[in-house]
Amino acid sequence: MIKVVTPRHLLYTTRKSQNLSRREVAEGICAASTIAQYELGHLTPTDKMLDLLCPRLGIERAYMALVVAVHRKIMKDLSHACKMGDYNTAGRLFAELARREQMPSVAERYAETALSCMRIMLRVD
Repeated sequence: MIKVVTPRHLLYTTRKSQNLSRREVAEGICAASTIAQYELGHLTPTDKMLDLLCPRLGIERAYMALVVAVHRKIMKDLSHACKMGDYNTAGRLFAELARREQMPSVAERYAETALSCMRIMLRVD
C-alpha cells in the first residue's frame, strides 16, 4: 500500500532520511530558502523543479508528480469552494488535507478548520 502524503512531507522526510541539509539539496538548483518554502508547504514545486529535485533526492519523478498534482487539485478546489461560500465542500477538503498530512500540528489545524467550515455551513443553511 502506498502511503498518502503531501509534497511538503515527501520532500522533507526524503531529505532528512539522507541526512542532507537544505543547502545541499538546493545547490545548483535553487536557494535553500526555496527548499524551506516547499517543506513548509508555502510553495509547491513546479514541474521544472521536480525535474531537478527528484533525481537529487532519489524520488521517482512520476510518483512525486502525482503527489503534487493531487495536492494542487485539492488546493484549487478548496480555493473555489471558499470563494463560492461552499462550506460543505471546503470542510470536506480540509478534512482530506488533514488526512494526508503527516505532521500532527498541521493535520490538527486542517481538522480544526474543517470543523469551523462545518459549523459555518450549519449556521448558513
